[in-house]
Amino acid sequence: MSLRAKVLSLFAASVFALSGCSAQGGSSLSACASDNDCPGEQLCVNHHCSGDWCGNDYDCSGDDLCVNNHCVGSSGAPSGSPGSISESYHGGISIKTGTTDLEGRLLFKDAQTGDDVLVTVRDSNTHKGLEKTSVNFFDGNGFEGFLLQKQGYVGHFEVFPHNSGHDFNLVSGNFKQLTVFDYYHDENPGTFDAFYNFLGWAKNSYIYRGCMTKEELVKGREDTMAVFSYAFTGNAGLGGLIKVVATVLDKILGWEEKGFIDTMPYDTYDVYDPLNFTAPPILEGRAEKTCGGQTCTSHASQECSRNSVYWKNSCGQLEGIVYNCGSNQYCQNANCVDNKPNCTSHDSTTCSNGDVYWQDSCGKLEGIAQSCGSNQYCESGMCVDKVEPVCTPVGEVCYNLDSLGVLDSCDHITKSKDCPSGESCFKQCVSTQDGTVSGVKCSEDYQCGIIDSYQVCKGVCGPK
Repeated sequence: MSLRAKVLSLFAASVFALSGCSAQGGSSLSACASDNDCPGEQLCVNHHCSGDWCGNDYDCSGDDLCVNNHCVGSSGAPSGSPGSISESYHGGISIKTGTTDLEGRLLFKDAQTGDDVLVTVRDSNTHKGLEKTSVNFFDGNGFEGFLLQKQGYVGHFEVFPHNSGHDFNLVSGNFKQLTVFDYYHDENPGTFDAFYNFLGWAKNSYIYRGCMTKEELVKGREDTMAVFSYAFTGNAGLGGLIKVVATVLDKILGWEEKGFIDTMPYDTYDVYDPLNFTAPPILEGRAEKTCGGQTCTSHASQECSRNSVYWKNSCGQLEGIVYNCGSNQYCQNANCVDNKPNCTSHDSTTCSNGDVYWQDSCGKLEGIAQSCGSNQYCESGMCVDKVEPVCTPVGEVCYNLDSLGVLDSCDHITKSKDCPSGESCFKQCVSTQDGTVSGVKCSEDYQCGIIDSYQVCKGVCGPK
């Protein structure tokens, strides 16, 4: 039998003294076939009598509103709520704390979506609402957790994958009662993954107390509630089992008397305690038989798991999550890497370094498509022939101090003739009608136009 099969078989046999403490079940309410079967003002809902059920706001009295099929006060809080909700932040998530009203209800607001989260707490035997039950709401990313505590009742802690209303049934206990809730990865992967996300957050937000053996846990811990985490690798790959264990007043010594300690598959555990907030401690199973045989350094490295980057200790155990990779990313070598876009090769051409290159549909340059010749240039992804311009004479100018030149439309000056001996080239106003030189020096045509509109500024030879 494989290790994984042995562990699952072991824990299937070790679940004992389970009380009706589940948010999805527990002891049922009074059975009914119609409203006539229910006492007083109660209604028959899903074949069970309920005193606070509603289908819409008209089913509620006064100004109360119908939220998640329960009547709550118009202010957004359950009627008769004994206190306000406090909020603190730990490890990047919101932890809200409050107490239930006379009907055992408490209304939270989800920090991320803004949705209402209505919690209803009842006695598992009487089905009546439990007033003044302390409720901690762990409003996490990828999980929501609820810790419920009331004197005389077994504490309850449960994690869900998404925000919604929840009904809880607490067990009125004594020293002999112990509740154990199991989360198997294969049986409920959605809930297990949510709890796995909670563990990742907790181990980053809690304080690490070190390694303890079973015997040290029994002698040194005073916990009445704890989360046990067992992760292992079997033939089917990554597996896991998480147990939430709770009792009324007993510490772990009492758990040993009830036989629970004997069912724990590991001999040593890494212990994590919450710091400055109320939450169940985390006891994570280790592969080593003794704590002294190997010292595990926390946060020694990082690796990919479940498309997220996780811390790993020096003993190879996964610890808290570092960050989740996005929907358009994948985890590789402990890093979130963007998925490569689906780019079409040789989608179009473009110019680069005077030649034509292929580029894909994402704009990345590929191989050269065409080399442009010496009498060509690249334009708009094509080789274009160079065209020499046609240059025509536009006027006479001075080529230098002693010679005349011709200026063409391409701004080129070509020497035409030398000035006679004893003369130099000057720019003067000259008539366009008969070529008469006015003797007025100029630099631009407009200066000659002031004198005579038929004159232009040209280069002419004259006495030095």
